[in-house]
Amino acid sequence: MGLEQIVRHGDDEEKALLTEWIEGSILREDGKLNKNGLELIARLTEHVPHDLWGPAFLPLSTLGVQENIELIVIQGGHALWIWREDEFFRGWHAPGTKRRQRETYQEGATRCAALELGCDVRVIKLIGAVDHHDSPRFHEAVVLLLCELVGAPTKPFAGEEQKVNELKWFDHCPEDVVSFQLRYWPHMEPYLKKEVQQWGFTN
Repeated sequence: MGLEQIVRHGDDEEKALLTEWIEGSILREDGKLNKNGLELIARLTEHVPHDLWGPAFLPLSTLGVQENIELIVIQGGHALWIWREDEFFRGWHAPGTKRRQRETYQEGATRCAALELGCDVRVIKLIGAVDHHDSPRFHEAVVLLLCELVGAPTKPFAGEEQKVNELKWFDHCPEDVVSFQLRYWPHMEPYLKKEVQQWGFTN
């Protein structure tokens, strides 16, 4: 529900808080939100859909440490990575996503794989955790999930020149990897040399 919709369809409390905001009464003298402002933010966040964070994503994510999951997909001694190129990152990186409220690792991995790989994955186990306090975007704590593919990826694979969101298999750490994801490889390398049965997982 947007601001205009709250004005038209919101309950009395939401309309009252919105009116106070418009009148400039949600800020303290030092420019920080007062109690009314915080109550308004709390109510507005109830209307934010998971798939349409848009411009609210970064401001909300900087309020605390975010937990992200990264899919370490290994097959035949190779890891599957995806090319990223945006205002924050440029290079190869593991498929990943922000973990949602009350979402299991498998649920998050399935959602991420559908979006970035075009197939499903099965989470085998957690193989590491990395603190990205120096990420250029926001402070995030990353959980590395060893996964195997369920079906073949339908997203495009990179040719001689990679494009955004294209995939590629690597048996080594690529030179043009997103820099802070270099920290993943010590956790990954032992599994690049093992068969599926040695991971402690059976069908």
